Amino acid sequence: MRKYFIANRLPQKAVRIVTDAYYIYALTDSNSSVKYIGKTTNPISRFRTHLCCRGKSRAAKWISKLIANNKRPKLFILEVTHKEIAEFRERYWINHFGINNLLNSNNGYIHKYPFWSPKYKEYREKHFGEIIL
Repeated sequence: MRKYFIANRLPQKAVRIVTDAYYIYALTDSNSSVKYIGKTTNPISRFRTHLCCRGKSRAAKWISKLIANNKRPKLFILEVTHKEIAEFRERYWINHFGINNLLNSNNGYIHKYPFWSPKYKEYREKHFGEIIL
């Protein structure tokens, strides 16, 4: 029996939970040292984007340097969570590993407002609904 048959037998509600999942992930180097924490709804697509895009961020420069040395980062899923708390969980993992030890440019802001900003709650409620935490 193939694995996809098992997924097709799940009730529609269970499949929806999986499709609404947010993945908190870590990018590591060959020494398994965590260099970047991120969140996504599609880890495979996001990993490809990390590998293909050449940007000016510290993380993009690190990946470009790895690729130039015939190496690739590895992506590890740290947690699967829901949309409502994905930003909070991403920030938890960034703080867990320490922002100074990572190549992240910030500690998990939601778009343009850091979580301590007075406009954060207003922005969050407008775009994501009522804050349940």
